[in-house]
Amino acid sequence: QHVGQSLIPSLLTDFVWNLLMKLSKTNHKTASEAASMLKLTLEYHADKVTMVSKIVDTIYKKLRGNSTHIMNHAMLRVVTLLTRTSPKKVIFQLMDYPVPADNTLILMWHAAGSEVSVAPHVLKTFLLILKGKPGETQDSSTGGRRLSLDATNMMPVAASQALCTLLPLSSYRKAVAQFFPQLLMALMLQVFYSSELRLTTKDKPFFARDALRILLKCSGLQEVDTALQNMDCWSQFSEVLFHHRRVHFVAKALSNYRFPQFPETLHYLYKLSVEGPRRSEDSVITAIFLTEVSSIDCAQLGSHSL
Repeated sequence: QHVGQSLIPSLLTDFVWNLLMKLSKTNHKTASEAASMLKLTLEYHADKVTMVSKIVDTIYKKLRGNSTHIMNHAMLRVVTLLTRTSPKKVIFQLMDYPVPADNTLILMWHAAGSEVSVAPHVLKTFLLILKGKPGETQDSSTGGRRLSLDATNMMPVAASQALCTLLPLSSYRKAVAQFFPQLLMALMLQVFYSSELRLTTKDKPFFARDALRILLKCSGLQEVDTALQNMDCWSQFSEVLFHHRRVHFVAKALSNYRFPQFPETLHYLYKLSVEGPRRSEDSVITAIFLTEVSSIDCAQLGSHSL
C-alpha cells in the first residue's frame, strides 16, 4: 500500500507488470508472494495503473497457456480490480478477440463483471459497443460506412455473447433493471444486424437473439419469451426479410403483458425518435416499437399494477 502511494503512475505500472510476470514462476513461494502484493497494490491503487489494455491482453494470453491455480486466481483478480477503476478499457479489450469467445475469455468476463458496483459501468460500455454494426467499417475514401466482414468489426457480436453470460448474474440484477429500455432496443437492432450478417456467414451462433431472450427472462418477462416461442418468433428472426414483422411481434407481446418497464421504455423510445437514429434501419425498428408500445392504455396499466 505504501509503495503504491509513493510511486508515480508509470513506475507503479512497471511494478504491477513485474509482479504479474512473477505469477508464472514455477517457484510456489515467489508466485504466492507476487499474488499477495499484486492484490494489495491494486486494491488501493488500481486507478494509477496505465497500459490497462496491455495488461488485460497479457493475462488472456497467459491464462490460455499452462497456468497454475495461483496464477489463474491472481490474474482473474487483477481483471476484477482493474475493472473497478477502468471498466471501459477492460471491456473494450475483452471485446477485441475472435468470436465466439473461448473458455478463457468467458472466465475473464465473469471476473470483470463480478462486482455489483461496476455493473452499471460495464453495461454502459456494452451499450456503447452495441451502437456499432457488425462488419461495418468507415470507408476512408468516401467517409461513409460500408459492410466488410474482412474488416472484422465483430465487437458488437462479442458484446452480445458477453451479455448472454453476464445478464443472469445476481450482481447485475439492479443494473439490468436500470438499463432495460436501452438494452432492449440495442439488442433488437443487433438482432437485425446479425440477421443480415448471417446471410453471408454460415453456422454463426445468434448471440444477439439469445441475449434478448435472456434479458426478458432476467427482467421477469418469462411469459413474453414463452409467448414468442410459441409463435415460433425466435427461430424466424434469422430471416432478415421478415425481421420487421418479428419486431412488431416482440413489441406486441410486451404490450399484451403490460410489462412493468413500460414508462421507462416509452420515455426512451420518445427520446430516440426525437434525437434521430444513427441509421435508416434503426428508425424503422424504433418507429415500430414506439407505435405499438405507445398504444398501451396507461390507465389500464396502472390498474393492472395495483
